[in-house]
Amino acid sequence: MATDPRVGKLATDLSGTSGVHLYHDHALIKKPWANPTNFHIDNPYDPYDSRQAIMLWVALDDATVQNGCMYLLPGTHLQSHFRFTGVLEREGVGGAKRNVPPNCLAYLGRLEGHLYDVFQNIKKNMRGHSKGIDLVVDTLAAEPGQRLEGHLHVGTMADGTPIRLPIVLINGSQPGATLYMHSISDGDELNGIAVIHALLQEIQPDSLSGRIIAVPIVNFHAFHARQAFSPIDDMKMNRCFPGKPFGTSSERIAHHLFETAISQSDYCIDLHQGGIHPMIDEVRVRVNGKHPRHKACLALARVFGIGYIFNQKGPQGQLAQAAPDIDIPTIDPELGGCMGWNADSIAKGVRGVQNILTYYGFVKGDPELPKRQVLVDRLITLLSNGGGFIYYKVDLYDYVEAHQPVAEICDVFGKLREVVRAPEHGIFWSHPAYPMVATGGTIGKIGIPIDYI
Repeated sequence: MATDPRVGKLATDLSGTSGVHLYHDHALIKKPWANPTNFHIDNPYDPYDSRQAIMLWVALDDATVQNGCMYLLPGTHLQSHFRFTGVLEREGVGGAKRNVPPNCLAYLGRLEGHLYDVFQNIKKNMRGHSKGIDLVVDTLAAEPGQRLEGHLHVGTMADGTPIRLPIVLINGSQPGATLYMHSISDGDELNGIAVIHALLQEIQPDSLSGRIIAVPIVNFHAFHARQAFSPIDDMKMNRCFPGKPFGTSSERIAHHLFETAISQSDYCIDLHQGGIHPMIDEVRVRVNGKHPRHKACLALARVFGIGYIFNQKGPQGQLAQAAPDIDIPTIDPELGGCMGWNADSIAKGVRGVQNILTYYGFVKGDPELPKRQVLVDRLITLLSNGGGFIYYKVDLYDYVEAHQPVAEICDVFGKLREVVRAPEHGIFWSHPAYPMVATGGTIGKIGIPIDYI
């Protein structure tokens, strides 16, 4: 393969030369859990100093984030030189963007090329799906057939008290895929943790094919403050993924989870709800239709089987965007909205995860799926023209026709001041927790256009 004229032609085209010398060829085999490499360049280790040296890689297997694909730092060839020892950490290359996304994903048979003096690294191979491989997250390791409970250390409080996130590893007795799920990304959304509690009581390693990573509480600070945003950095955790190693508290926690746990999964479930605001039980796909993993995310949402799917690209930093970017199908179930938790929403969440476990072969059984499910890709916000008290004329889940009255606004004396109507046909999706509103305030939201899958 290395002496194939087509490979030589590609090398000369890329280097802008009339001919090339083959220095050496070799095969690299990365075993499960093999260590990562630091950012480095290869030129200092070889007996030549050509700026036109090129390395060509041929993927003998899929090279993904999970099994340790290569990362390149664009533009670093302009800063490198031949007296480098080769390791970025020791050279202090200025201006290099360290938190880069994976840019050398390659599938079986694909040929990749890069200059020898571009900084590169390779992540740890997190794929160990063959029988007999431990499930490893940070310093925790669960052997096949074992369930392990522990904590991830993600920082310290002002007095030095450790900040720890609870985590459960379930390594099935039989090989299979890996499912990651977490809850309380927003500190006031508790339905998700009740879902995880119910599933942890049910799933046993000896009946599991594959592996499960569950983090019941993600937003440590917001959970203890009983609010959506972290009081430490005033950030919403689900706007921080994939995180930053040297960012704010929320960004560091997101980065730690993403690098140690999420990135080794095959499927990802980010359990949410609409805060304390009443909302239908639904599941969200947060990448657009052109994303290479959109189809897989939509399939995962359908299998969750909650009956209502919101199919719209979300804000930057959502886990349901960041994980698909590294080839992991991800969904964002929104399990209603309430103060505390709601038994009906929790039951739907438990059934949804059970559907995924059975459909994708983690456990035996058949998923319970509706014959058809509603799909919308927009939410229309209904606003009031004046202040007052809201009397709803429709309920959540109701189908509303265009111009149908949705709510009446009465003043403080109980007199009718306004009738709020639906602008078009849709489903009454959510409304505020409290039945009062100021001018221009939100009355509710309607999901449109209605489609079915």
